[in-house]
Amino acid sequence: MNKLSGAEWVRYFPGKNSIDDLSPGFRMGVEKFYKALVQAGARVLIAATLRPPERAYLMHWSWMIANRKTPPNKVPDFKGVNINWVHEYDSKSIAAAVAMVNAYGMHNLHVAPALNSRHTEGNAIDMNISWRFC
Repeated sequence: MNKLSGAEWVRYFPGKNSIDDLSPGFRMGVEKFYKALVQAGARVLIAATLRPPERAYLMHWSWMIANRKTPPNKVPDFKGVNINWVHEYDSKSIAAAVAMVNAYGMHNLHVAPALNSRHTEGNAIDMNISWRFC
C-alpha cells in the first residue's frame, strides 16, 4: 500500500555528505582538493555529495506538483518508492507537495531538481569554503 505524499517523506532516502560516498575517480580529486584547502587554513563544510535516485525522484516530482507543472495523477511510479501523490482533493495533493518542497529546502528554486545529475552519479559535491582573516 502506498503512503500519501507529505513532508514526512523527506526523512526517507537521505542524501549523503561525505567524500567517501563519491565515485572513486571523482573522490580522488576531491580528497586532494579538500586536503589542500584545509592545509591552507580554510574551513570546509560539506553540504551534499551523493543523492540517491529515490530522493531525486521525490524532490523533482514534489516540486513539479507544488509548482503546478504536473498534475499529481500524471507522476510516474518509481521502483522502491511507495508514494501516493494523489490525495482526496487536488488542493490536498498540492499542499502535501508544497510541504515536501519546503521540507527539502527547495522553496526558492526556480526549476525542478534534476532526476539524473552529477549528484545521483556520485560526481558532485556542494561545499562552503571560508577563511578566517585576522
